[in-house]
Amino acid sequence: MAARHATVTLDVRWCKACGICIEFCPQHVFGAEPL
Repeated sequence: MAARHATVTLDVRWCKACGICIEFCPQHVFGAEPL
């Protein structure tokens, strides 16, 4: 099965760039990029 590609956009007004979403993602699919 081919990997699916998706783009997730975070609301920069709410995001504190703490990385908790990356650490606790159950599928480990998030990566950090500069805001």
